[in-house]
Amino acid sequence: MAVLGTAGHVDHGKTTLVHALTGVDTDRLPEEKRRGITIELGFAPMEVVDRDGRTRTVAIVDVPGHERFVGTMVAGAQGVDVALLVVAADAGVMPQTREHLLVLAGLGVETLLVAITRADLADAETRALCQIDVEEALSRTPWPKAPVLVVSARTGEGLEALRAAIATATSTVDVRARRDRPARLAIDRAFAPRGQGVVVTGTLVAGQVAVGDELALLPGDTRVRVRGLHQHGQAVPKVVATGRVAVALSGVDLADLHRGETLAKPGTMAIGRAFDAVLTRARGGRPFGRRARIAFHLGTEEATGRLVPIAPIDSDELRTTMAGGETWLVRAVFTRPTTFAAGDRVVVRADGPLASVGTTLGSLVVLRTNPGRLVGGRARYAARLRALLDPSELARAELEIDQSGLLGLSPPELALRLPARHVAKELANKLASAEVRSGTGLRWVGAEARARAEAALLAHVTRYHTTHPDDEGVPLAVALSGVPANAAAGLAEATLERAVAEGRLAREGDRIRAAGFTARARADDPKALAMAAAFAEAGLAPPTMTELARTLGLEIPRARALGLALAGASRLVHVQGDLWFDAAALEELRGRVVALLEQKGTMSTGEFKDLVGASRKYVVPLAEWLDARKVTLRVGDVRKLRGR
Repeated sequence: MAVLGTAGHVDHGKTTLVHALTGVDTDRLPEEKRRGITIELGFAPMEVVDRDGRTRTVAIVDVPGHERFVGTMVAGAQGVDVALLVVAADAGVMPQTREHLLVLAGLGVETLLVAITRADLADAETRALCQIDVEEALSRTPWPKAPVLVVSARTGEGLEALRAAIATATSTVDVRARRDRPARLAIDRAFAPRGQGVVVTGTLVAGQVAVGDELALLPGDTRVRVRGLHQHGQAVPKVVATGRVAVALSGVDLADLHRGETLAKPGTMAIGRAFDAVLTRARGGRPFGRRARIAFHLGTEEATGRLVPIAPIDSDELRTTMAGGETWLVRAVFTRPTTFAAGDRVVVRADGPLASVGTTLGSLVVLRTNPGRLVGGRARYAARLRALLDPSELARAELEIDQSGLLGLSPPELALRLPARHVAKELANKLASAEVRSGTGLRWVGAEARARAEAALLAHVTRYHTTHPDDEGVPLAVALSGVPANAAAGLAEATLERAVAEGRLAREGDRIRAAGFTARARADDPKALAMAAAFAEAGLAPPTMTELARTLGLEIPRARALGLALAGASRLVHVQGDLWFDAAALEELRGRVVALLEQKGTMSTGEFKDLVGASRKYVVPLAEWLDARKVTLRVGDVRKLRGR
């Protein structure tokens, strides 16, 4: 359902025109009846007929025109798809007419219609002068070619043409993109009708809400439940953006509800005291700086604070005063927590001393909901913000992820930083290379942060090797602690896996070592002692070094290095190939061989096999080892002592 909002100077006939179009008197307060002006927002449904003959409903929001109630007008203009500017034919363009145009432009309203009302009170010349006045005012706005229709609510002149123009303008409103976003409703009224609990009204600007849904009441982040929905006086099970809606709530008292608060899907909007934005100054406005008091209109909320200049968008010059017509990168700072999301449009108006100068100073578009520090690096920070002006959603997402550092961003956190306020599946697929998954869910970490994490991990492993040269590797838990503790959950594990896969680290069980690192072997190493004991127990029928390495949970190079250390300590002897023997067992064998040959003079291979008491696997290498040690000499098929 499209939403049409009125705008225009006080007493130019907005409410009368709405009544003529809809039959609804939107002035509901006694004071409004008595004074003849609109003070609060009014609402009415309007039936329009499209060219194909189908009837549909347009929601009309009637706003006050008096300068004292511009804040209420801004609240009513939030979520408007089409604006209807009302200008009295007998009065022409007035100050609030121009201010309302500034507000509508600041809120990004795309379509504008103009109704020159009270035509029955003006002659042809006066009407023509009013038309010229309107065209001149529109020439400095985003709608220089907006349709202008002359009407009279009293005589009915031009009303059918206006109805047709409204039908045409609202028929082109595409609300599909809004419907796909998380639910969001800015509260403009809260009351407690007898027997119905607490009810709030507002324009559902995004998403959809159904009876039974849980919503967050922001900025307090109170969870409430939808107990009923009404649209144009009818109870409905579900409402879809955009449109006016009344929501009955449970879980909250009327005293805790205020106009300006927001109902939204939990976790989809930021709550804070500052954001970075693009400020578009109103042309002709007086320059102002960071000390100026500002009124911010966010949704239906009016917050106070100040604007901190960062840099003009079209210049690298760092100034502190923002002149009319300029476009700036700024930081909005509030006196209390407020609710906002990336891409939001915010009207900024004078507050305090500037208020006498007047009115609307310009408008903001929220760039970053998580502003970084400005101290000492304003020029660099301005460059980063300029990069966020890239219209590509993927480019914005990658930049936000990169700037989030080691912590990265979860899908909901990234969604808060994107103007669309959601992360589509297509975008998630494009960000697959930045994924880090853990037991706590998915996060995206940028390439620069992942490189920092890997550099920290490799440096940590290298330092461990330096201080523990005898260790076969770094214990897994110790290695993972090399990635800073403020990193995203799962980043350390993902970094380790990537470094192993790409050959910069090696992993053996729960031990990690740098590529090419070999631990310094020591004979008193616990693994070396276990190896020596195993060979001593095996005697002259030991396992191969490969078999023993597997038993002891060692890499083969490490096992051989430990074997060499034991050999250096005269504990082991490398006989041949993969065969190692206990040194004492070999010395005992040498003694028996010498004794046998001294007694008999010669020794056959069979006699040597009986002496060893092991298979041929060991007999031949041991016989050749004795020959090489110059203990024995082979003569034909027998051996004798060398030198005898």
